[in-house]
Amino acid sequence: NVFFLRIMADHAKFIGHLLDPSERKLVDTARNFSNDFDELMYQAVDLESMKPQSQTVPLLDQFLDQNRVSVTSLRDFKKTARDLIEQCKIKS
Repeated sequence: NVFFLRIMADHAKFIGHLLDPSERKLVDTARNFSNDFDELMYQAVDLESMKPQSQTVPLLDQFLDQNRVSVTSLRDFKKTARDLIEQCKIKS
């Protein structure tokens, strides 16, 4: 899970660098996704280190829900950005 979240944070940073700097709102959105995934990664590290593990069970469902929401939101953002680029409505 930590590896996946690190990759997703890096992926969001990469997306932000592919966008033209004049597209400030989109670049900021990509940066926010990166920050969200970094935060989730730190939470995953904390969950892995919790002892006893029975303490992690109640938190795990909430953590997984946060992961799903972030991944789905990033997917939707990428689709929207791709569509706008193809329609020549934003610069990349």
